[in-house]
Amino acid sequence: RLQGDWSSDVCSSDLDQADGTHHRAPIPLGRVRMLSDPAALSESRETLQAVIDAVPAMINVKGSDLRYIIMNAFQAELYGVDSDGAVGRTATELLGAEHGAYTENLDRKVLTTGEPMPFFEEQFRDIDDVPHTMLTTKVPLQGRPGQPIGIVTVSLDISQRKDAEHALRDSEARAQRTMSLLSDAIESMNDGFILLDNRGHPVLYNQR
Repeated sequence: RLQGDWSSDVCSSDLDQADGTHHRAPIPLGRVRMLSDPAALSESRETLQAVIDAVPAMINVKGSDLRYIIMNAFQAELYGVDSDGAVGRTATELLGAEHGAYTENLDRKVLTTGEPMPFFEEQFRDIDDVPHTMLTTKVPLQGRPGQPIGIVTVSLDISQRKDAEHALRDSEARAQRTMSLLSDAIESMNDGFILLDNRGHPVLYNQR
């Protein structure tokens, strides 16, 4: 069985000897981390990768050192790398200091509080400097109680919806401006004017 202080560089295990005695042998902490590595929670890393690659959203897991443990193909494409090439690297290394500082600040908050971060909108520019509007959530990956060992991030690209909302608002604003101009033009007429709809109800008219 594995025992030891997770804050130290090594832990230890009890090893039974042939003479019936046992002693505690040091084990590098890295091995223990492998047992607690988020990717190792899946029976097969390949299976996990295939599952998240099928999802049309950005999905990644980072360790407590804020380096990527796994990243799906959707996100890797936006980052200009392949999934394997992202492993062991930071957001700063992949997309630069500005984005790295922003996202790592959020990651540290999740690690510090141990609380999930509900969905929120954020702006993101991919490797080709194309802007995206993302709906993002971050969840701590728990090891021992109260001790997060990583962060799971899921981001949905809602750019098209946001573009449609902006286009709708722009269209409504243009329609209102057009109606205002039309009303002003009708009001300035010297003669009386009235426009009826197909049910005979007045739609536009002046005060003449």
